[in-house]
Amino acid sequence: MVLAKCLRDQPAIPEALSAYQRLRRARVEKIVAQAARASSTKAPGPAGRALQSLILPLVFKFLVTDRSLAWRYDHHIDWGAPVTPAGELA
Repeated sequence: MVLAKCLRDQPAIPEALSAYQRLRRARVEKIVAQAARASSTKAPGPAGRALQSLILPLVFKFLVTDRSLAWRYDHHIDWGAPVTPAGELA
């Protein structure tokens, strides 16, 4: 949807793609960094698995909440807000 807005509001495709990149970069980099952290852990041994089984329910109960994930899942793009030539939403 962001790309469609950029193509709608910019005079030419190169400017639209540049605006799209500027608008999306920070969010995409945050998601990529989070995925890298999640996938960089090694498989635990028997003791680690036992500890993990005890700790993970607590982590998900207290740390992984709707509020902590809101930046990802409650993201809203206002279709009516135009994209300016600098790539910022007006």
